[in-house]
Amino acid sequence: MRPAVRPPGGTPRRFRLADWAAAAQAAFLAAVGGKRTPLAVSYIITNRCNSQCAYCDRWKKADPGLSTEQACDLLAGLRRLGTRFLQITGGEPFLREDLAVVVRRARELSLHTGVNTNGSLLKANAGVLRHLDRLCLSLDGPPEVHEKIRPKGAHWQVEEAIAIAADHGVPVSLNVTLTRFNTAHVDYLLDFAAAKGVAISFQPADVHALSSARPNEAAGDRDEVRRAFGRLEERKRDRARMENGFLELSYMRKWPGPQGVCCAGGRLFFRIESNGDVMVCGLKERGGEFPNVLRDGLEAALEAVPFPDCDACFSSTRLRINLLYSALRLNRGVILDWLGGRRP
Repeated sequence: MRPAVRPPGGTPRRFRLADWAAAAQAAFLAAVGGKRTPLAVSYIITNRCNSQCAYCDRWKKADPGLSTEQACDLLAGLRRLGTRFLQITGGEPFLREDLAVVVRRARELSLHTGVNTNGSLLKANAGVLRHLDRLCLSLDGPPEVHEKIRPKGAHWQVEEAIAIAADHGVPVSLNVTLTRFNTAHVDYLLDFAAAKGVAISFQPADVHALSSARPNEAAGDRDEVRRAFGRLEERKRDRARMENGFLELSYMRKWPGPQGVCCAGGRLFFRIESNGDVMVCGLKERGGEFPNVLRDGLEAALEAVPFPDCDACFSSTRLRINLLYSALRLNRGVILDWLGGRRP
């Protein structure tokens, strides 16, 4: 492998102590005083996508999109209000011709920034990497499984993207959504990540297609998904590397049933759609009118987001935040599980 290229001013940043301190403070103030801080924000920069994955309908939605100036102003406003962690997603973010401009602005604002992508367009847009802290790639299994959900050649594109990111010194995280196609392939996925030297995290598929009320035909049988998470717990006990902790894995095994967590949505994490709508997460996007950063202003839009009433989460990142928030809210079940290590 060629030596990593690290352009001046473009070295990926690990999570800084200041970021963790700000996260701890925001979580405490949210739990004790109810203060809203958009600590972690998922920004859907475009609905357009060059894949038509079996569990996602986002590519069917209109794509009004914020302008480059509006997107950069949005990031500046978020940073002013306390955002530390930004995940740019889609659709396929690399279909935005101004993605490099937006992520460069995120870097200037000291936002710890990752981009979710299928990897297909990275080779032609590798310059974006100099502004990123993490590249997040979707992977569903070996080629024959991955390409049941995605276009032909998609698995090779993920491998190519991993190599390009490595050449630029940018950490990679593989995001795995467990579906009926891949619950039997978690060992392959763990071994693939280990061989490539990249991080990996797992989460169950939602019961509805992403960005749709349509039943998710790719969602796995509940018992099969539970067995898959059980296997992940076994592999983690054998020291297989994954970003999911034991506690997260045990709570994900309960999905889509109640998990007994306190949701930090609207308090610590938010999602901003390509048109500027603000909500908690994808579970809350189906129907209705939402606060909008262009119509209402960013601060007013964030304040207007209703607190969710759910007690379960399939997102690995949001569940991690919810568990911390639940512990600070003195959620007895979560605290006991946390203290016990939750190693079934």
